[in-house]
Amino acid sequence: MKKILITKKNINEYLDAKTCSLVMGPDMILTPGAKDEVRERNYAIVYKEISESSDEISLEDRIKCILKNDYNVEDEALLKLLVKKIGAK
Repeated sequence: MKKILITKKNINEYLDAKTCSLVMGPDMILTPGAKDEVRERNYAIVYKEISESSDEISLEDRIKCILKNDYNVEDEALLKLLVKKIGAK
């Protein structure tokens, strides 16, 4: 099976802005530089199994992404509290 190498140069092709995530399939390799870039953008890295058919990102991860990117919330304790309050509604 041919592998896909994800680097800082081609990472934009694989980032999903709608879900603030990078979905990694079993045929993908992420370089350390690309991994740093994903973290700097506050995107989640989701590892997908071969049998997994859904690209759904959890509600918790979506809320965290919005809070980090749109509202600049970086404190993990505050993120957890807000996710809990928002998700409970």
